[in-house]
Amino acid sequence: MSAARLLKEARAAGLSLRISPAGKLACLGPAETVERLKPALAERRDELIAELRSEVAAAYSPARLQREADRRNAAAGLNHSTDRFCRCGHLAMFAWPGHDGRDVWRCVECLPTRGRA
Repeated sequence: MSAARLLKEARAAGLSLRISPAGKLACLGPAETVERLKPALAERRDELIAELRSEVAAAYSPARLQREADRRNAAAGLNHSTDRFCRCGHLAMFAWPGHDGRDVWRCVECLPTRGRA
């Protein structure tokens, strides 16, 4: 069974898998489920850690976050709202020129000046 399939099966069984601060695989859930899946989890530990890291990287991808902000900003424009959103999710205060020639909205913390003048 692949690491992705095992991760999906463990989550479906009610387990929560994460990477501990020490870099080890941490598993929370019903004791009987943990004991049943423990051998498979231990066998694929390194692959599961790599899979969890790739999920986190994909969730916080700057391109994905910018697409989400663009979607929210387009919806706000259609609703005649003046609110604009930064890719971090905060309300934006400044339109900054993007690489593709269009304005990209940023909050104070995400400006290229990092909030300092």
